[in-house]
Amino acid sequence: MSKVYKQYEEAKKLFKQREYELGLQLDKDRMRIADRESFTELCKSIGMNRAQGYKLALKARYGKKYPETIRMTHQEFNKWRIGREKL
Repeated sequence: MSKVYKQYEEAKKLFKQREYELGLQLDKDRMRIADRESFTELCKSIGMNRAQGYKLALKARYGKKYPETIRMTHQEFNKWRIGREKL
């Protein structure tokens, strides 16, 4: 059982890392593409809608500054970000 759990944890870390890398790339592309419709098409080409792309890019941008946010779920990240903005 512990072997399966270790594999699960490794896969989860790898997924979060890949998600972070994709978010960084989307953030770069979002800055490069000033056109909203072009960014929407880019997001659709990778299976997301524009809002999901923006959220992922925002999370990655915060991840550069605050590495603890990289492994958070989107719900945890939103709570953390709202709490941070209130300070």
